[in-house]
Amino acid sequence: MNEETCERTTQTYDVALWCILLSLFPDYVGSVQASGTYAAVVSLMEVERVEKVAYAAARQVGHPRIDRWSKVYIPLIAEKRSQRYCFGV
Repeated sequence: MNEETCERTTQTYDVALWCILLSLFPDYVGSVQASGTYAAVVSLMEVERVEKVAYAAARQVGHPRIDRWSKVYIPLIAEKRSQRYCFGV
């Protein structure tokens, strides 16, 4: 198999993160380059230094499909860790 075929292409994704589940507006929004919607969510969480969110949504720019997740947690390494835990009910 050719090495070029194993590479994943990156696309631009619009991502929104909510710290409080029933909040009307997202706490963080961004446009990121990633290989998929979940990778885009994780990427924005790392950029914003947020370990936990109550709700996340992402869509590839130019496509109507929106992928959604609730209670997303990613452990950040110690030097990236922030005191902002965004996990509300």
